[in-house]
Amino acid sequence: MKKLTSCSILALLFILTGCSTTIDFHGSTNIFTGPEVIGTTLGFNGQLGVGNSTKFKLASLEQKSIFSSQAVVNTDSGMTKDNNFNSHLGLGLGERFELYYRIMGDSPDPFGVKWQIVGDGVNKKSRGLKFLVFAGIAPKYSDKGTLVASNGSGTTRTYSADLEVSMSEFGASVGFRQGPLLMFYTTPFYRQYGAEAHLTSTSNPNLLIDKNAIVRGIAVGTMINFTPKTVINIESGYAHSQYSSSSQKDDYSLGASLGINLF
Repeated sequence: MKKLTSCSILALLFILTGCSTTIDFHGSTNIFTGPEVIGTTLGFNGQLGVGNSTKFKLASLEQKSIFSSQAVVNTDSGMTKDNNFNSHLGLGLGERFELYYRIMGDSPDPFGVKWQIVGDGVNKKSRGLKFLVFAGIAPKYSDKGTLVASNGSGTTRTYSADLEVSMSEFGASVGFRQGPLLMFYTTPFYRQYGAEAHLTSTSNPNLLIDKNAIVRGIAVGTMINFTPKTVINIESGYAHSQYSSSSQKDDYSLGASLGINLF
């Protein structure tokens, strides 16, 4: 959810434009997951990246029209392309498995597991074909705040907002390592979100908004080990986001991350 603030600082603009305060969350369209686990027990990796996302809007408080003094709740779902930061932490469990934790801005943070089926882990940097599968779940992301819409005539409408979002994800990654310095990969993925927003007010009707969203895509990336333990990940791809059969969006994705491996 965006930071929830009063729009009063824009009072001089209300006559022409009105104001909107939105309840929303992000669904990342980048994955930053290659086809190698860490490869050692209690080995560690960390990654910080920035990429594209789909911002899913559940509701907004807004002026009814530029000529109206009425502030209304708009519950029409909507999607826009945006950007967000995310990070990834991994813990190795033997040669084939890795536990991971993703931290994604304005979004649920899933715990999950990777299972390497073909090839060695990143610790060996061995040349050849690599393949793994992964799955994760985030039970709940919570955000609370206050929504206030107002306009130049002094009409206001205020709600306390409580947003909860859960998420699950799964996917696979296949790639080829050219040697110690370079690897190419392709990663298809699927993410499903369940979002629920409670809007409560002492002077206006309470609202419960329940939405489901999906992000599925395919990423194509290059990992460059510019030192033995540090890596740059450059990733592009295509993603399909949807709220329902009638609300869908296709778009490209582009992002980059910097990571470190400790064996």
